[in-house]
Amino acid sequence: MDFCVRRAELRVALVQRHRVVGRGPQLESGCGDMHAESGVADHGSTVRDAGPGRTRDSRPFHARPRRPIGAGPCKTPAMPSETSQYILHRIGTVLGGRDEWVEDNWYGVTATIRLDASRFDPGAVQGLDAFSHLEVVFLFDRVDPAKIRTDPRPSRGNPQWPPVGVFAGHGPFRPNRLGVSRCRLLGMDGLDLHVADLDALDRTPVLDIKPYMREFEPIDPVSQPGWSRELMQDYYRADR
Repeated sequence: MDFCVRRAELRVALVQRHRVVGRGPQLESGCGDMHAESGVADHGSTVRDAGPGRTRDSRPFHARPRRPIGAGPCKTPAMPSETSQYILHRIGTVLGGRDEWVEDNWYGVTATIRLDASRFDPGAVQGLDAFSHLEVVFLFDRVDPAKIRTDPRPSRGNPQWPPVGVFAGHGPFRPNRLGVSRCRLLGMDGLDLHVADLDALDRTPVLDIKPYMREFEPIDPVSQPGWSRELMQDYYRADR
């Protein structure tokens, strides 16, 4: 009984101390008890200072909501920031192929994707040679960010085609300058992947590589407007 009384006295003293000083750690609403003088919450609960604009809970500890013993940490879900920025590091580089942009005739263009040997060893591509095609994510590093537009306009500036927004086309002038391409895997030599039909220029930074699998193809019939068929009719045709 003396232990219970003593613990209650410590709670009251701690609350009074915070009210007088006007600062100090505050327990998250709904979390467990706080050990006197330690600033550590029971059950793994978090303790944080009450900053500007925060309302301090003036109720005594015995009147605040409690979490059951063993209920685990008291966590506040983190909300994603609308201004979040993400850092991507190249995993490799395209070597060879074309060194200037050409709109069509990418079939048969060969190149090598050389993975970064300082980050990867051959184990990173083990089993990849069993696949015939790859999906490659790369950066349109030659695109000037200042020239990126998102307003509707005809693809390739062709006035016979309807204006469409940036997300209704495959052009390189995109907000994050990301390109996604499927290509043939011709062979492998350590961390060198020899490919064909990759529509990325020489020295292009590669951000990710995946094997292409038929099961990722759409199950339902694919539909697209006529102008897009005209746009792509020679894209993967062999260069004569």
